[in-house]
Amino acid sequence: MKKTIVFVTAALLCQLAFAQSPDPQPAAPAKGESAVTGKREHHRKHGHEKREMMKALNLTEDQKAKLKAMNEGNKEKKQAILNDSKLTDEQKKEQIKEIKKAQATNMQSVLSDEQKAKMKDLRKKMKEGRKHNKQEAGEPAPSVAPQQ
Repeated sequence: MKKTIVFVTAALLCQLAFAQSPDPQPAAPAKGESAVTGKREHHRKHGHEKREMMKALNLTEDQKAKLKAMNEGNKEKKQAILNDSKLTDEQKKEQIKEIKKAQATNMQSVLSDEQKAKMKDLRKKMKEGRKHNKQEAGEPAPSVAPQQ
C-alpha cells in the first residue's frame, strides 16, 4: 500500500513538473519546405506591418470602406484561383500576381497624393528593416544586379 501511494505521488509530481515547463519552440521549416506554420508566421508579421501602415496613413472612413471592399473582392478571386484544379501551380501564381498588381493600382486611386508619398516612404523603411533583420539573422543580403 505504501509503495502504491509513493508511486502515485511520484507520478503526480512528475506530471506537475512537466506541466510547468515552457513549450519548446517549433522547429524551423527545412529550406524549400512549405510549412503551414512558417507561412502563418510570415503572414502574421507582414499583416502587422500592413495594419501599422494603414494607421499611419490616417485613412478616412470612406477610404477604409473602399479598401475593405477591394480586399474582400480580391480575397474571393484569389480563393477561386487556388481552388481551380484546372490551373497549374505556375498559372495560379501568375494570376494571383496579376490580382496583386491590380490591387496596388486600385489602392493608389483611393489614396491622396500625400498618403501615396507617405506610403512609399513607409514601404521603403519596412523593406530596409527587413533587410537589416535578415543580415542580423546571418542570412546573406540579396545581391542586386546593376540595371542596364
